[in-house]
Parts: sequence; structure tokens; C-alpha cells
Amino acid sequence: TKPLTLLARNVMPAYECADCGEPATHICMQCYFEQGEPGCYLCAAHAKEHACTLYGGPKKRFNSPRTGRCKYNGPAKPPY
Repeated sequence: TKPLTLLARNVMPAYECADCGEPATHICMQCYFEQGEPGCYLCAAHAKEHACTLYGGPKKRFNSPRTGRCKYNGPAKPPY
């Protein structure tokens, strides 16, 4: 068996919280589908008090182009 080789890696884009401008740690899929970017990104404090409940409310951001869509809740850093 040959060893696994990493061919590419996503760099997680930095987004600001739509409410306060702090670094965003969460994404609200309801806001994403209704308003689009960048209004869907929230810091941890604003994610806790965010009113949207559709799609399970705000989800923690992960380094995946499918964040919020495929139910992946794993770590953002190795080991995966």
C-alpha cells in the first residue's frame, strides 16, 4: 500500500460577524438562503442569541466548502 498524499487544502476564509464585526465563528443557513453573504456570519456571542431556528439555528463554521450542508461536525484541524 502506498502512503496517502495530500494534494490540496482549503484555506478557511475569514468573515466578520454581521452584528458586531468580530471574527465570525458560526454561520446561519437560514440567513444564508434568505439574505446571502456576508449577513449570515456570526461571532459566538451573537450566535447564542440569534433568533433563526430553521435548519437548526447557527452552526459552527468548519473548513469545508459544504459547511452547514452535509452535517459534518468534525474538527477544523488535523487529525480529522
